[in-house]
Amino acid sequence: MCITCRFTAKPRASVTWLRGVSESPDASIILITSSDTYSGPYTITTSTMSWQTQDENIRRTVSDNYTCKAVNSVGMDISEIMYLDVHCE
Repeated sequence: MCITCRFTAKPRASVTWLRGVSESPDASIILITSSDTYSGPYTITTSTMSWQTQDENIRRTVSDNYTCKAVNSVGMDISEIMYLDVHCE
């Protein structure tokens, strides 16, 4: 399971993921990957957060609101809220 955000910026932006209002996701069970592509003077940064566990008890605990935040020397932008609702059988 994964969620992805993409920002276009000049200069390049660094991306941070947030869970809820300001909490960072649990680094012990997630993997965050980022990649850059270029379109003229702009850098398009794509960041994906994925959960690296098959433990259903842990997966149930990740249901929450997630956003990603891009920051560069010009300013900051925050994605729309993405609500992740995990159901395990």
